[in-house]
Amino acid sequence: MKSNEDLQQEVEDALKWEPLLEAAEIGVRVKNGIVTLSGTVDNYRKKMQAETAASHVPEVVAVVEEIKVAHPKSISDYDIAAHAVAAIKDNWNIPAEIISMKVENGYIYLSGFVPFQYQKEAAKRTVGSIDGVKDVINLIHVENQTDSPIDRQEVIDALLKHFSINANNIQVEVTGNTVILKGFVPSVEQKEEAAKVAWLCAGVIQVKNYLNINAD
Repeated sequence: MKSNEDLQQEVEDALKWEPLLEAAEIGVRVKNGIVTLSGTVDNYRKKMQAETAASHVPEVVAVVEEIKVAHPKSISDYDIAAHAVAAIKDNWNIPAEIISMKVENGYIYLSGFVPFQYQKEAAKRTVGSIDGVKDVINLIHVENQTDSPIDRQEVIDALLKHFSINANNIQVEVTGNTVILKGFVPSVEQKEEAAKVAWLCAGVIQVKNYLNINAD
């Protein structure tokens, strides 16, 4: 088990390797494996990158994100909305016709229903790359109407084959169209990735991710 000081240093080192970030922009505090990120950046992409980098460090159990976005120039909500709508339409992963968007003071609110979790995540990433965005509140619901049963072995095989997941200590349970993940993995990154893999399997409507973080 790493000390708070050691884990803080590893997170700070991880942030230094991110091409968009400057070390002075992000403050890092660590207590009991929980990392709090603070500071001010000039675009939302940096905010997302900092959160992702911190979550990839082994033994980080959670990330509290307190980073603020302050753009160097004023960008109107209309311009943000126009670029975000165009970006959603250009992304073939996202069913643009069933997603609604509201922009207020630089905050983008997404709503609607999509069939798959990866589409919800793709929508957030896509609009988060638009200049002027301060934050993205993703209220999109996943509503997969499939009646196909889940093949438990398919989920297990997908986890075992994934190059970035140590799935040896993951247990998979299936109830109806819900996948339940239990056990432990070494990092927050692997916990999140395991859920993404499960979501992509046929018949999955819901994933309950009860994986714990254990780097030992």
